[in-house]
Amino acid sequence: MNRLADKLFVFAVLAAFVVTVPFARAGKESDPFKVTISAGAEWTDNRDSSPDEEENTALYISPRLDIVASTDRAMFDFFYAPSFTHRTDPGPSQDDDDWYHDLGLNTSLKLADRLRLMLSDSFSR
Repeated sequence: MNRLADKLFVFAVLAAFVVTVPFARAGKESDPFKVTISAGAEWTDNRDSSPDEEENTALYISPRLDIVASTDRAMFDFFYAPSFTHRTDPGPSQDDDDWYHDLGLNTSLKLADRLRLMLSDSFSR
């Protein structure tokens, strides 16, 4: 198999995983771990606004793990989301494949009916 076919196979397997995860995790609302996966494609008919009007399709998949804790007054959410992107015809400054990483923290604390403190931060690479 060629390199693109291998990548499409991996993408299809991960997409199938996306469909089955919600059924496997049904009924576990109190679980402090939340796993989600998003996948998609983006297409353009004129990559980089080039005069040659080169087409490009980008396929991506991104699993995300959240660690969540909450009470009536406080909420804590720590997450990590790696993302894999494959481009069919990358631009001169792009690679065929790229990995991106997001790491973040969202917290809030309700001090009174009209006063809530919130702290959010994220790191992307």
